[in-house]
Amino acid sequence: MCLISDLHKVPLDATMIIINNNNHGVIPNDLSKYKNLQKLSIFKNKCFMDLSYLLLPDTLKKLYIYDNPNLSVLPKLPDGLKSFTCTNNNIAELNGLPDGLETLICPDSSMSYLPKKLPSKLITLTCHNNYIAKLPDELPNTLKILYCGMNRITSLPKLPDGLEYFDCEHNCIQSLPDILPSKLIEFRCNHNCIQKLPKMLPSTLTRIYCNHNYIQVLPTLPISLTDLRCEDNVLLLLGKLPPNIKRVDCDRNSIFRLPMIPDNIEWFYCEKNEITHIPYWPPTLAFDEYISDTPIYELLQDIIKDVPNERDVFNTNPQKYNTYNTNDDDESDYDSTPDYDTTHKLHRALTIVNNIRKIYYRMKCKKRLLRFYFKVNQKRIEEKYKPENLEKILSQNEDMDEDEFDTILANW
Repeated sequence: MCLISDLHKVPLDATMIIINNNNHGVIPNDLSKYKNLQKLSIFKNKCFMDLSYLLLPDTLKKLYIYDNPNLSVLPKLPDGLKSFTCTNNNIAELNGLPDGLETLICPDSSMSYLPKKLPSKLITLTCHNNYIAKLPDELPNTLKILYCGMNRITSLPKLPDGLEYFDCEHNCIQSLPDILPSKLIEFRCNHNCIQKLPKMLPSTLTRIYCNHNYIQVLPTLPISLTDLRCEDNVLLLLGKLPPNIKRVDCDRNSIFRLPMIPDNIEWFYCEKNEITHIPYWPPTLAFDEYISDTPIYELLQDIIKDVPNERDVFNTNPQKYNTYNTNDDDESDYDSTPDYDTTHKLHRALTIVNNIRKIYYRMKCKKRLLRFYFKVNQKRIEEKYKPENLEKILSQNEDMDEDEFDTILANW
């Protein structure tokens, strides 16, 4: 780092110069004399407004101009420049980008549009938090990383097939291209107006973030997917989850039924839904932490609170108790008030609920259930309680004593 007044002290063979926090004076226009200069940083200089006079050496590969709030005009960029960072300035437009540029980072500026033709060798483009309403119709085929979130974009052009990371969060996008790039690894489209995802998702996709949209149905998820974030949509179903999925967040939807959840999943958030059916819940997941505020969770809580105290159960069967505490005399390690609101208890209760859910949905079918049982067993019940049936039972053993008679009568 150096002061502007000290630039004359910088060796002419310097490969890097950093000019920052210089709020007085101007940069000399003869930076081209540094024939080996490869990296130049100009940041946090409030007095700079126009750098068009600045002559940069052809050897420059990386240029960083950021946090200069008054800067509105850039210098001419050398043809050999590979990476250009232009952040938090007052730049309205980017013109004269060298065709060999590979990295362009220009967020937090005042730009309302990008150049119609971007450098043909561009690999990384970051332009989030601007006022851009439209991306160029043709994006470079070399592009692998595109971050254009927090703008005013309403539609997307055809995306390069080699794109691997795409972030278009916090825009006004209503629809996505029918086909996403075949090599896409991470896709973020949170906080838009999207109603559906493409029917076919790339087989390379590992992360999808589509929170805060209007998506009703998810397409078939690729087997490579490990992270799915789809909270705050209008989903009714999730669909089949890939076997390698590690994290799912589907809070605040209208989901009423969950799919089979893989055992190796690490996070599964599904709060504030309409869930009444869960075919399977991995015992390793904390049930109450991830699925609270749903109908089935409320029902499970009613079941769990009626589970008897384990100490009382064990005390009625000392032999069984000793299998848990081999030291008959010392019970100090035994927790007399264990926490029963555990994953294991909830998982067992969940299994019970799912086994009876079709005939006993949420405690509303008691009368209907009793009528059903009676109708199914009506013939057997009526036959059992006929006087002739009791006489037949008694006649089978004429030598019974009083206790046996009482037992037969009680069972009848």
